[in-house]
Amino acid sequence: MKATKLGKWKGRRTELVIQALCVAAAAPLLLERVNPLLRPRAAMAVRKAKLEQLEQTADRLAGSVERHRQRLVELTRTLKQQEVRLEPVHRINSRIARLTDLVEAAGLSVDEIRPEQPISAPRHEIVPIHVTGAGRYPTCAAFLRKLAETFPDTSVNSFSLSCNPEAEAPARFGFRLHWHAAGGARSAP
Repeated sequence: MKATKLGKWKGRRTELVIQALCVAAAAPLLLERVNPLLRPRAAMAVRKAKLEQLEQTADRLAGSVERHRQRLVELTRTLKQQEVRLEPVHRINSRIARLTDLVEAAGLSVDEIRPEQPISAPRHEIVPIHVTGAGRYPTCAAFLRKLAETFPDTSVNSFSLSCNPEAEAPARFGFRLHWHAAGGARSAP
């Protein structure tokens, strides 16, 4: 009888060892599905890398925003320092006289300086002024530079310059200027 019990015990022990090995092999698979904290570390590493990348992008964008904010403060300060007071429209004759002097001082010959009817804008008036005449290209370029310095309230809407390269005659020019003026009795900046 002892031999039978020992034989049963050996078979039973082998069976228990096999069952224990099966449970040990299946345990990680079961635990992974039951407990999300035991999911593969690779997926967490990918998410962590993506998070770090997004944090770096956010830091870079925050720096860019700060640089733009500082630039805006500088530009606002510069604009306040360079504030332009608009002259009233009724001073058109004075403006034309000073513009004529500037054109002639630049070395251009003037054929015509003709203002047009003012155009109303929300905060000011725009007075188109046509200037035509003759002169060399470098002289025209120097005049436009001097115009911007002398009359900061006047912009160049368009210009044309034409010449015959074979002729000795100076080029013909035409400038369409926009004088930004205070309307009526206003003298707003």
